[in-house]
Amino acid sequence: EIAWVMSVADNSGDGDLDITELGTAITCWHTFTTKREQMETLLAKFDTSGSGKLEADELKLYLTELNGGKPVSDDEVAWVMKVADKSGDGAMNKLELLCATAEWF
Repeated sequence: EIAWVMSVADNSGDGDLDITELGTAITCWHTFTTKREQMETLLAKFDTSGSGKLEADELKLYLTELNGGKPVSDDEVAWVMKVADKSGDGAMNKLELLCATAEWF
């Protein structure tokens, strides 16, 4: 889990966290520790493909729910995917979804 936080937050790739990266790390860790069970439930709800991840169309529905039902644009989905898809596979796994949720808020 710590390695995941570092991979999410260390945007410079230097193995250290500057003040901005530290803020990202704290936000991701806080979201991870306080919303883990809720995220697992939501992942199961929106993972209609059964892949264990949210692809862009599933992520859009997830973000729309987080947004109180207000529609989310494809550009917003692409931005969240760009920021949070650290594995680069075009989908959000559980840990990436936590980061995506933190970024969305």
